[in-house]
Amino acid sequence: MWGTDGIRIQTVEEGGVWLFSAVDHFDACCVGIHPVKVGNRFAAMQPIVQGLPAELGATGAHAGKGLKLRRDHGTQDIANDFLKQIEFRASTRALPSWLNRRPTAWSSASTGR
Repeated sequence: MWGTDGIRIQTVEEGGVWLFSAVDHFDACCVGIHPVKVGNRFAAMQPIVQGLPAELGATGAHAGKGLKLRRDHGTQDIANDFLKQIEFRASTRALPSWLNRRPTAWSSASTGR
């Protein structure tokens, strides 16, 4: 399972920049990172595109077959173009993390149950 997310960072010299990354949840290894000025749905896809050949040895259609992707619910991550690319590369529709989140021991302990 890979996790992907983006963050907007304000810099003094460059102004706002976006940093998108994808991390393998098995070993906490960063499989792709993409800094960019315009943080759109195409930029959000780049860390995944970088990680497929590096980690799975393939690119193109269904290169990540069986790969589960945990992602945020930002506008980039719910864009139709982004979802189509995920289906093309991994043959699965990725769910936003807030839809596939399971309770953890910490969250149940914090509610007093």
